[in-house]
Amino acid sequence: MGNEAADRFLTCIMRRTEKDKIMRVGSVFLVVAIVPMSVIGFLLLFMILLDIGDIVIDGNDFAGIILFLGILEAFVVFRMVESYYKHQLRDTEWTLSLTEYAKSYGHETARLEEIGEEMVNNKAEVLSRAFGALFLLILVINSLQAFFLSINSLTTEVVATASSIISFSVTILLCIGGSYVFVCIRKHDRLQCEYTTVWSELMKYDLEVEPMETGIKRRKLWPHLILIVVTLTIYAFIFAVWSIHTMNLHIARQQTYEDGLLKKIKDKEGATGVEFTPRHYDNGLKGLIERLFF
Repeated sequence: MGNEAADRFLTCIMRRTEKDKIMRVGSVFLVVAIVPMSVIGFLLLFMILLDIGDIVIDGNDFAGIILFLGILEAFVVFRMVESYYKHQLRDTEWTLSLTEYAKSYGHETARLEEIGEEMVNNKAEVLSRAFGALFLLILVINSLQAFFLSINSLTTEVVATASSIISFSVTILLCIGGSYVFVCIRKHDRLQCEYTTVWSELMKYDLEVEPMETGIKRRKLWPHLILIVVTLTIYAFIFAVWSIHTMNLHIARQQTYEDGLLKKIKDKEGATGVEFTPRHYDNGLKGLIERLFF
């Protein structure tokens, strides 16, 4: 577009699908609820067709289901934290490019730089890697059990203890991951709205643009934590899904805002032919998985 900062902002937006990973809430429920039920239904149908005889579902079967759910829920938590981490990475470039653009018009950008630095969350990468490692650990432990150690060969006490440990560990992951995203995405959204307010005020004589409006209501964390305790951790998964939904709202609102902002910058710089390229998905199973989760 002739302005390096404007080109940098354009590149950031054009490549946003590489960083912004909107987790579809319906897909999360599909993974955690429908998939396990489908597997159970398939196994029951398989046993009926083979005429195995009386089908009895005992405590060990429920323990197996819990262990399987543990893998799925750990994956959801990992993806949730990773999505936040990658989004805030993109927003670092987002603010830097807009700050550079304002500076190119001779404006004092100290406040913009201050807000931009405050938006950077250095803990996000560490937590993303930690949750990824925990997911892999749970996956490996459960896989080793499935392939090399039959639940039926263990005593009831051992099975109950193992399933309780896995269930409790995953619940803790849901609480920590959900709380982290719940708090961080609200702070991130507030700072980004503040950033655009300052930016639009600086640029008001160069570019007429409104600041970004938040689509997230201010909520306290502690009522959710109380509900988790009161419901004996059942609410933990719902809370995590709610945090994902909140993050999706922020990303969607930002993308709508930046599309309008880019159009005004494009008109200001006299650029033509700027078009968004829709994301391409492969055919088959790989494409289906990408549509659902990535």
